[in-house]
Order: sequence, then structure tokens, then C-alpha cells
Amino acid sequence: METPLLYIVLGAAGSGRRRVIADLIRDGLGDTSRVHVLVAGSEAEAPGEVSERLAAAGRVSVGAWTLDEAGRLVAEIPEGVTEVFILADGRADPVDQIEAVHGWLPSSGLQLGRVLTVLNCRLAVDQPGVARWHDACIHFSDVVILANREGVPNKWISDFQGRLRKAHFPCLVEMTRKAGFANAAALLEPQARRISLFFDDPEEWPEIDEEELLPGETLDLVGKEDPYIERTPAGRRAIELPDIRRFLGPLPEV
Repeated sequence: METPLLYIVLGAAGSGRRRVIADLIRDGLGDTSRVHVLVAGSEAEAPGEVSERLAAAGRVSVGAWTLDEAGRLVAEIPEGVTEVFILADGRADPVDQIEAVHGWLPSSGLQLGRVLTVLNCRLAVDQPGVARWHDACIHFSDVVILANREGVPNKWISDFQGRLRKAHFPCLVEMTRKAGFANAAALLEPQARRISLFFDDPEEWPEIDEEELLPGETLDLVGKEDPYIERTPAGRRAIELPDIRRFLGPLPEV
């Protein structure tokens, strides 16, 4: 039996992450798939409502994940599943959660498929202060899904996509549609397209020709910590993110 794949879904509460997961399961996975969705225990929505939102996708069970006092992820994976989706807490720091999943993954019996960010475009336009929070999510993501685009100027969408291209982000960018995704299977393809190397084996990092380095540049990747994971001597993150809750208010989770 093949190792079950893990998909991590980041994004702010109210971005439509459950709907995205349901569409990906329905349109991107085969009839023989058995999917387990782990929802953050701190999410406000009742498990019954979570199950109802995902039931249309079929072959789906729903559980919860939590962090213990030491910040370690705690979750149970049913036997026989083929894919697992972790729905991150949309009101908490995504980097803390990525670090927790990273520590849990080796003992989980799962293999990382992809990390996806569901980006609430309306929130990004109305609350520019969330940009640094979203940037952290995108840093770890193979796929960025643009959701809640109603009323968002096309120029903002094109400028956002242009910014990612200019920064040479390798992640795929897709948009939500009422009919679902045109090629959901491609979004779930377990091929790394993230700029972060945090989940990757250093032995599998691409080779860099030292002759291609610019004057003054050095080749120092081995042992180099991810900039978002790195901490200062005082124990704080080297890159601190804003508290997403300041920008959300009482948004419903959908």
C-alpha cells in the first residue's frame, strides 16, 4: 500500500477553505480515495457542520488536530486512508503550525503532498496589513488559490500575480470558480513548487553551480534555517507576523 499523502491548507478564517477542500476532493481524487480531514480543534465551527460541508465530496471522514502544551501536533489518522488534509487554524500564526506539522510528519505515517494557501482577496484589499501574514503562507506553499474575488479590481489580481512572478515564486496560482477547478488533480500533484526548503531533504536540493554565483555570494544552504522558522537569541521569530485576528472580526468560517 502506498504511503498516504498529506495536504496542508493555510489561509485566514473566512477564506472558503472547506469549500476548496471539498472541490479538490470531488474533482481531483479518484473514486477509490479515502480522505480524512483534520480540522483545528480551536476552529469555532461544530464538527457536524464541518462534516456537512464536506459530505458532498464523498468518501470523507473528519477529525480534529490540536497542539499540546509543548506545541506538538496531536492527531489520529484512521487506518486505510489514502489522503489527509490538515485545515490550519485560520486565526493563528501559520508558521507555528507549519513547524508543528514538520515535527509531527515523520511519525505520522504520511508523506507530504502539497501545501496550499487559500487567499481571501477581499480581505487582502480591505486590510493591507494582512499582506505579511499572507506572504508567510505563500512562502511555504506549492499552490495559491485566489478566493473571494467579488468586487476585487482585476488590476489588483494581475498586480498580485505579477508580484509573485517578479519574485520568482514557483508556486501555482489558481482561482476558485462556482463550477470547481478545471484541473484539480494538477493542484494535488505531489510535486514541490514552494520556495521554502523547510520540508525538503537537503540531499534532494537542486545543485547550484558555484560559477553562477554573483560576486560576493557564497553557497551556504546546508544547515541554513528557513527565514520564517528562524528565531532570535531571545526566542522570538526573526520575522514576526501580525496577529491575523486584528483584521478578521467575527467572520464566519466557510
